[in-house]
Amino acid sequence: ISAAEARSARALLTDEELHLFLTMDPRDRRHAMNVMRWLQGHANPSDMLLAAALLHDVGKGSQRLWHRASFTVLEMISPQLLAHLGSQDGARWQRALWTLSHHAGLGARILSKSGTQPPIVALVAKHTDRSIHVMELPESDLEWLIIADNAC
Repeated sequence: ISAAEARSARALLTDEELHLFLTMDPRDRRHAMNVMRWLQGHANPSDMLLAAALLHDVGKGSQRLWHRASFTVLEMISPQLLAHLGSQDGARWQRALWTLSHHAGLGARILSKSGTQPPIVALVAKHTDRSIHVMELPESDLEWLIIADNAC
């Protein structure tokens, strides 16, 4: 991310949150910044929503590109097979699939332990919830975050 983008992240995040953001995988930082910028262009986002946009993938950790690609393909083709193959205690590739599948909850726990505000933690925890069906015009910060995440 650029220096200007880093300054905009710094303005929204606490020191601990900024540290977590800066230690995210570079692809995830770029994506998070894109989600934040999308929200700024399409919504009237609060600083809390923008902070959640920057932190929503903090639970992914460092993953190999082929793990991410495998996850994406499996998620599209067969979520059941993805759930079967992913394992918290399996081989590295199985742990990667499990982590990517559970990154929202993992990220929420990390943020909660770091003292992040509960509303931001809640947005991160629920941003992958498939039971939330967003209508044409989002009505909540969570719906805006889901739309922006999918758009970017």
